[in-house]
Amino acid sequence: MSNNIWKNLKYKNVAVLLAIILLVILIICAACSNGTADINPNAKKVQTITESKVADKESESVLFKTSTTLTLQNDDALSSGNLALVNGEHTFDKDASGEVVSLMGYNTDSDGNQLFSLTDSSVTATESAALQLQSMMSDFYKKYQNSTLFIASGFVSNDNQDGEAFAAGSNDVGTGLSLSLGTWADGAMGTYDGTGDFEWITQNMAKYGFVVRYPEGKSDITKAEYDAALIRYVGLPHAEIMNENGFCLEEYVEYLKSYTYESPLEYDGSNGIKYAVYYTEMKKGNTTDVKIPTKDDATEYTYSVSGNNSDGYIVTVAVEKSSAQTTSAPAEDQGAGDNQDSAAQTDTSASVFDSKETVVSNITTTTVTPFIPSAD
Repeated sequence: MSNNIWKNLKYKNVAVLLAIILLVILIICAACSNGTADINPNAKKVQTITESKVADKESESVLFKTSTTLTLQNDDALSSGNLALVNGEHTFDKDASGEVVSLMGYNTDSDGNQLFSLTDSSVTATESAALQLQSMMSDFYKKYQNSTLFIASGFVSNDNQDGEAFAAGSNDVGTGLSLSLGTWADGAMGTYDGTGDFEWITQNMAKYGFVVRYPEGKSDITKAEYDAALIRYVGLPHAEIMNENGFCLEEYVEYLKSYTYESPLEYDGSNGIKYAVYYTEMKKGNTTDVKIPTKDDATEYTYSVSGNNSDGYIVTVAVEKSSAQTTSAPAEDQGAGDNQDSAAQTDTSASVFDSKETVVSNITTTTVTPFIPSAD
């Protein structure tokens, strides 16, 4: 009987062992089956996921899809433009004398009212700065009937900068974009401090493209004391962005380096225009290629390019009309200009870009045609 028991146990053990082996085989087969089946299905799944991601990416708001290339001559273009940074570290060695105009032709409005005073016709600035100064002071005069602003100085060539606060070439005055302000009353010149009626200028100058070059609290960066009387033209939308973020020019130029063609800074200007701004590092050698976006019909957007007088270029593109609403100025303070579009509101006559902003290529200098939205 013990033999029978042993036999039974032996058969049971064999059966269990066979069951275990069979189970292992089934598991292995199942795994192999899954692996084999997953080769194609998983490939399809991966492809589907990839396609889905691409579709999602394409369905996002892609700002620029196509572009052309603009070739810049580094020796000239790097120091050209409204965002050229000039200080003790970045000198301005360019002769801008051929780019300035007398402010004498811009100190009256269309009705012949004097907007500001000058010593004589030798006070000059770039035409872009002159036009927007005239626009700003015209709106100021309409509001206050005040024409006591005095332009003490504008462009000063490097050769004539002896005695200036900075060494020749390290002062903004050489660009033709800076203006030193004063007041004129009862035959005497007074100090401009941006108070009284002139507080309006302090509060609104950014809408016309101007900033205080040496703002309060930035002396450690600018290496200059606060000076309410020295304003600098940087254009739109840059003045507004600087004003909203409390940037001095040194900070702003550095800040823009984090924005690229692929990921630009987008900004809705108070003039009803959406802008995109991005930086391109200067290449070694004589030239740098900069991407300029094109529309779906292959035409270019309105744009400008400025060198930063340091290490690269800043491209500013007028993308479209924005939904930004302006509420700060009454209708009588609103300016107008050519190429008007009544669908956009603005409280200044500042254009997308000033009428003389240019981009410099290896072939020619192309003048950018401004678009100036008008008041309704």
